[in-house]
Amino acid sequence: MGYFAIPRTASLDDVAAELGISASSLSERLRRAQTHLVETTVASTWPPLPE
Repeated sequence: MGYFAIPRTASLDDVAAELGISASSLSERLRRAQTHLVETTVASTWPPLPE
């Protein structure tokens, strides 16, 4: 939809309208998803194990 494109081609409001939800609901879902991705990819490997 272009929300994560650079340059951004869709606003949060555009995506929310397409999904039939409010912009605040979409924002919360995106924050939760990003947090989950960081926790499962980055946080699980930080700090690096000593050699």
